[in-house]
Amino acid sequence: MNLSDNPLLNMVLARIRQLAAHEVGHTLGVKHNFAASYNNRASVMDYPAPLLTILGDNIDLSDAYAVGVGEWDKVVIKYAYTEFGNEQDEKEGLQQILRDAYNKGLLYLTDDDSNVAGAPDVCSYS
Repeated sequence: MNLSDNPLLNMVLARIRQLAAHEVGHTLGVKHNFAASYNNRASVMDYPAPLLTILGDNIDLSDAYAVGVGEWDKVVIKYAYTEFGNEQDEKEGLQQILRDAYNKGLLYLTDDDSNVAGAPDVCSYS
């Protein structure tokens, strides 16, 4: 069997690609988005569980992990790295980026939003 025909190997490689994209996101200053799985895999910044499909008696691993960056990833990079002409343009432009994301139904839930008060912080990037 050709290794590229191995579904389990392909799933593992897809997970490594997703993990690498996740860590690059942190390098760019992006926080986790735990709402991304709810939003059709809108961000590599979630901790995704593999999406498996049952086909008869078989488990299909071909779509276990998303490929490429998600819609939320594009929003957050645009928000973080767009340059504006002046302070007023920046304020209005950033608000428009968020409105556009909201209108697309994109949600954002990060560590600060999901941690219960008093719970240990096991993953802090502050």
